[in-house]
Amino acid sequence: KVGLSADARGGEVTPGVLAEADGGIICIDELDRLSHNDQNALLQAMEEGTYIVVKGKHRQRLRANVVVIASANEKKKIQKALLDRFDFIHELKTPSREERIKTVPTLVESFFSPETSQEKILHRYLYFVQKHEPKVSDEVKERISQLIMTYIRIAKSDITQFSYRSLELSILRVAYAIAKLQRSDLKEEHVNQAIRLKDPEYAAEVEAVLKAHESGLLA
Repeated sequence: KVGLSADARGGEVTPGVLAEADGGIICIDELDRLSHNDQNALLQAMEEGTYIVVKGKHRQRLRANVVVIASANEKKKIQKALLDRFDFIHELKTPSREERIKTVPTLVESFFSPETSQEKILHRYLYFVQKHEPKVSDEVKERISQLIMTYIRIAKSDITQFSYRSLELSILRVAYAIAKLQRSDLKEEHVNQAIRLKDPEYAAEVEAVLKAHESGLLA
C-alpha cells in the first residue's frame, strides 16, 4: 500500500497518490487522520508543486502540482501551516432528520443517473480554459493593491488572525482562478469577486469598500 506520499520498500521509491495526481485534482477524506509525514508532503506540494520523500537511504523529489479538496472531522489536528494553504474552509453541521428526508430524492436521482449533459459541458469547458494564463498590467496591479489595502482597512473581521498566505495571497489566487475560468486578463472586478467569496459575512463592508474606492474617498 503506497499511500499519499510514497513507499520506499523494495529498494526504490514508489510515488504515492499525491504524485500520481500531478496536474489534476486530489480529493482527501479525513485529512486530520493523515500522518505527520503525509501532512508535510501535502504542505510542500501545495506550496511548491513538488515534495521530497526521505525514507532510509532513499531521497527523491516528486512533482505534485495539484488542486486539493479535503474533508476533516477535527480541524485542530491539522497543521496550521497546512490549513493556511486552503483558500476556502467551510464548517458543516450534521443535518437534522427533516433535512435528511428532503435530500433523499436528490440522492436517489444522482445515484442512478449517468453523467448529465451539463456535467459533460463543464468537463469540456474546464479542459478548454486549462492552459489559459491571465495577464495583468501595471495599472491594474496598482488598482488591485489599493483595493486590497482598502478592504483590510475597513473590514470588521479580526485581520490579525489571518496570515498573508490565507488572506492577501489567497484573494489573489482566487481572483486569478476566476480570470482563468473566464479566459480573461486579471481585472479589478475579479479581486472584488474574490473578496466577496472569501468574506461573505461582511458583504456590506465589501460593498462600502467598492463604493468608497470607486468614488475616490479612500486610497
